[in-house]
Amino acid sequence: MTNLSLAIYSVEQIRAIEQSVMQENSASEQLMIRAAKFCLSTLQSRWPSEKNLTIYCGNGNNGGDGLYLALSAKEAGYEVEVVMLPVNVNAGEKEQKYLSTLRLKLRQVAIEPIIFTPDFVPSGKILVDALLGIGLHGMLKPAFREIIEHINVYRHNKNLKVLAVDVPSGLDADTGGVADIAVRADVTATFIGHKTGLLTGLGPELAGEIAIDQLDIPKTAFDQIRPYCQEITADMFRSHLPVRPKTAHKKDFGHVVVIGGGELQFAGAAVLSATAALKAGAGLVSVIVPSKSYVRISHAPLELMCYAIDNFNLDTAGFLAQADVIVIGPGLAQNGWSKQALTYVLTLNKKVIYDADALNLIAKDDLGASMFLTDPNKSIFTPHPGEASRLLNLDTAAVQLDRFAACKKMATQYHATVVLKGAGSLIYHPDTQFTLCTTANPALATAGTGDVLTGIMASLWAQGLSIHDAASGAVWLHAFLAEEQSKKMGPRGLVASDIVKAIPLGINQ
Repeated sequence: MTNLSLAIYSVEQIRAIEQSVMQENSASEQLMIRAAKFCLSTLQSRWPSEKNLTIYCGNGNNGGDGLYLALSAKEAGYEVEVVMLPVNVNAGEKEQKYLSTLRLKLRQVAIEPIIFTPDFVPSGKILVDALLGIGLHGMLKPAFREIIEHINVYRHNKNLKVLAVDVPSGLDADTGGVADIAVRADVTATFIGHKTGLLTGLGPELAGEIAIDQLDIPKTAFDQIRPYCQEITADMFRSHLPVRPKTAHKKDFGHVVVIGGGELQFAGAAVLSATAALKAGAGLVSVIVPSKSYVRISHAPLELMCYAIDNFNLDTAGFLAQADVIVIGPGLAQNGWSKQALTYVLTLNKKVIYDADALNLIAKDDLGASMFLTDPNKSIFTPHPGEASRLLNLDTAAVQLDRFAACKKMATQYHATVVLKGAGSLIYHPDTQFTLCTTANPALATAGTGDVLTGIMASLWAQGLSIHDAASGAVWLHAFLAEEQSKKMGPRGLVASDIVKAIPLGINQ
């Protein structure tokens, strides 16, 4: 069966899997009952001593999950109140009949649904969001916006806990974007498969802990669907690392050249990136800065080869043609030297990772970069959302609203493999599916960590990994190291060099 820890699906794919098992009229109801039981077991394991629920139900399938949860919880000894929106007068006859049947079942166990009003005060200590699930399309209707605001206010002001059923309402289950407002959950009980939107953008922040159940859907239903996205895992990373023969030579593991430090105060970024490349196993690593920045890197690790180059031509930078992978961008700045360096690198037809100010210079489109960026197997772009916004001429909010679309558009427009950084970092190569790093760690929100990621990526690429495997593996390792180091040190005060020091142990585990 498809491995739930690896496969990530779009809403369309989830619906297709559902439809493949709904040949019988009772199948939809059976899935709701299973979903409700999983929600109840999630409540019992997460908050075992709390037995008082307020369940907010919409008028669709997600609301049906909530109503069946109310029945299961009542049977299990919970105090339950159910809150519903006014009946949708535009709902079809089948939907209205279905909701009426569920309300009748609730009344049989002494639960009378409450119609939501703005002055409603919940009695439950746990609020359950069963309003929309994956059913959101576009902007929220005013009634949903009001009830979502209500849930969030009580969670914050009264310290109540929130369980979201399948997806926090208001969150786009495909993109991880929020066009208006969304429920902020402590736990999300999701079904069938991981949804793309839960794992990137605002998804990790809004979903809280994620619990997942396949609802006993058979293997054949999953076998017909290729997941939209794949999670990067430790096993995947480990399987791509080449074995090192005992007769190996340093040149067997590649030569990485890092170009950066275009201004004195930024030169440390180039050293961080180059040192990370060394620590991740590259055989040779060089750093190039302008002469005015050389003093800043004079105390770099002794194993680095450091060069001060002010003019890029065959005489002064000819050895770049021998590099296996070039990194340009860490601390690059946007001055005349930076532009000259980038222009020279673009003409070399080498494997290149474009980072930071190299991306900002490309976005300005005054260097003719597009005429050289033609091979997605030789270029990696590593933008954060702000840099992506400049590359796409969008605002940052638009990038974050649909990170998958932004990542794919950059890859297509610039003929590059793209790593869109941020919570739920995405990697896209035109010839493969998306991969996604499910780790989101605030410890990485500090200067230099992106430079470290770029160095690791260059090192893996130089050691023989494919472009996609190098990009995905570096993102995973970087996140793993941050996670491990923050466990030891806490989420505050971790710096980029702490991650660099941990690379050898992490990559060799």
